[in-house]
Amino acid sequence: MEFWFSEFHTPDVKHSIRVNKQLYSKQSDYQRIDIFETPEFGRVLTLDGNVMLTERDEFIYDEMIVHVPMAVHREAKDILVIGAGDGGVVRELTRYDRVERIDLVEMDPQVVEACRAYLPGNACRMDDRRVHIYFENALKFIRQCEEEYDLIIVDSSDPFGPSEGLFTREFYGSCFNALKEDGIMVNQQGSPFYAEDANAMQRSHKRIASTFPISRVYQAHIPTFAAGYWLFGFASKKYHPVDDLNVEAWRARLAGSYANDYAFLSGMVIGEVENSMTFCHTVQRQPGKGNIFISLPDGLYRNLLQNEETRGLFIVDAAGNVVQRLNGPYDLQSVNLALAPDASLRVGQDRCVQSAIPSQYADWYYVTLTPEGDYWQSIQRVTTAMAVTCAISLAIGLVLAAQLVKRNYRPLGALTLQLGGRINRKQNEFQAIAEYCHNVSVENQNMHREIDAYAAQLRERALLNRLKGRQMLLSDKDVDAHYALGEAGESYVLVVFALARVSEEELSRYRDSLEYGEALFHAIGSSFAGRMQGYSYEQMEDGYMLLYLLRLTGGQVAKWREEGRALLTQVDAFIQKRISSKVTVAASGVRYPHFV
Repeated sequence: MEFWFSEFHTPDVKHSIRVNKQLYSKQSDYQRIDIFETPEFGRVLTLDGNVMLTERDEFIYDEMIVHVPMAVHREAKDILVIGAGDGGVVRELTRYDRVERIDLVEMDPQVVEACRAYLPGNACRMDDRRVHIYFENALKFIRQCEEEYDLIIVDSSDPFGPSEGLFTREFYGSCFNALKEDGIMVNQQGSPFYAEDANAMQRSHKRIASTFPISRVYQAHIPTFAAGYWLFGFASKKYHPVDDLNVEAWRARLAGSYANDYAFLSGMVIGEVENSMTFCHTVQRQPGKGNIFISLPDGLYRNLLQNEETRGLFIVDAAGNVVQRLNGPYDLQSVNLALAPDASLRVGQDRCVQSAIPSQYADWYYVTLTPEGDYWQSIQRVTTAMAVTCAISLAIGLVLAAQLVKRNYRPLGALTLQLGGRINRKQNEFQAIAEYCHNVSVENQNMHREIDAYAAQLRERALLNRLKGRQMLLSDKDVDAHYALGEAGESYVLVVFALARVSEEELSRYRDSLEYGEALFHAIGSSFAGRMQGYSYEQMEDGYMLLYLLRLTGGQVAKWREEGRALLTQVDAFIQKRISSKVTVAASGVRYPHFV
C-alpha cells in the first residue's frame, strides 16, 4: 500500500508527496511535528500538516532569506534569528567569518531536537560557538532589546496559529527598536497567488512599510511551497536592497567561507581499492558542484567500530539499504531501520539484536547485529558485575554503619547505665530517657508548688512569731527580706484583732473553721490596701487572732493617730456588722527592728 502526505493549499487545492516511511512524529506543547522520508524530495519536515522544508529545495529558502541582506549589509556582525529551529538559516549565517554572534529564538525546543536527529544537513551548525539558542516567546524577547542587532531574520511559519503574533505592527516596531541605526530586517511573507495568502501578505507589508523608511519585497521559486513561488520582505533603516548592493564584494567575501565549510554529503561507498574504502561525495555549492572521492584504510573503520561480541556491522543509507558490510558473517542487502532501538531481528537462522546510530555528517546509519545469546550474555555479565559490586558496597556500608552506631551509642549507653532501674528496658533508649526526663520535670514542678505553698505558710508563721518575740526555723534575715523590712527611716504599725468564738450559724457557711478564718482575715485586710506589708492569723481556743503589719512612709507617720483611730473604728464596725462576735482591737506604732 502506498503512503502519501498531502498539504492543503486551499480547500480546493492540495499538494501531495509519496512517502517511503515516517521517521518522526510528536505532539509538542505548541504543534505537531512530523518528519517523512520521500523518494522525490528526501526528508520533509511538517508542522501541523504544513510543509516547512524538504531536503531537495530547502537551500533556496535559506539562501534567499540570509544572503540577500548579508550582501547588502557588508558589516553585519550581531544577528538575531526568530524561528528557524531547523537550523538552515543558522547554517548559512555561519559561513560568514565576520559574524560574531547569532541569537536564535525558537519557541518549540522539540523542533530543534527533531531536526538535530533527522535533518543533520540543516542542524549541523547549531553547536557553533557563535550560536546562542533561547527557547522562549519571541515577542517577549524582542521587547527587551534596543539597538542591539545589525540584522534580524524572521523565519516564521504562516501567520496563523503560534506564529500569528510575528506579523503584527507591534512586533515590527519592536524589531525596529532592536536594530542598530543601519540595521536590516527580513521576513518571509508567504505566497501572493491564492487570495487568502495574498491578503495576509499585503497586510504584513503595509505594517512594515509604516514602520521602516525602506521597505521592499523580493521573491523566489520554491517547488514545495504554495503555488511554487514565495515572497520575502526587506525592511531597512538605511540600506536599499538594490542601490547599496555590491555583488562582487559579496562574492569575494563569501568565497573563502564556502571553501572552508563542512561538506554535508549524500555519499555512498563505491568500492574497495587496495584494502581501502572509497567514498564518493557530491557537493552542491555555488557557483558550481562537484564530487569528492575519499579513500580511507579499511582497517581504520574496522578497528574503531569492530567489537568482538558484534558479529554484524554495516553502514546503511536512509532507505535502509546496506552500502557497506564492515564485518560479520551476515550478508544483508537491507536493514529494517523502522524497528525500535535494540529491537529483535531475524537474520537467516539467527535471531539478532539490531542497534542503529545516525551519522552526523552524512545521511547514513551505523547498524550492528548481535546474536541474542551473546547480547544477553553481555548484559548478564554486566548485571552480575553490578550486583556483586552493589553487594560488596552494601556489606562495607553495613560494617561502617555498625561501627559508627557503636561509637555513637557509647555515651547513650553510659547514660542509660547511670539511670539504672529508673527506665523501662522494654523501650528504646531515646524513648526511655525522654520519658524519664519528663517525669523528673513533672516531679520538680510539683515539688516547687508544694515548697511555695509551705514557704508562704512558714513565712506567715515566722512573721507572727517575730512579732511575738519568738524564734522560728526561718531566720530574721529571711523574713525581713521577704516582707521588705528594715529599710532605713521607715516606721510600721502592728494592728491586732482578737475575736471571741463565733456562732455555729456563722461557721455553717464554710467548710471548716480554717476556711472561715481565712475569709475573715482577707476581708479585714482589704481595708489596709496599699499599706499592708505583712500579715498572719492564728486560730485560738476562744476565737481568732489576726495580725497586720502596716507600713508608714513620710507624712503618714504624723497623721496616723488621727487616721488610724478612724480606720480601726471603721474596721471594728465592719466586723461587728458582719458577725455577732466580741472583738478587741489594738494598734501600736513600732520602728524597726523593735517590734516588742
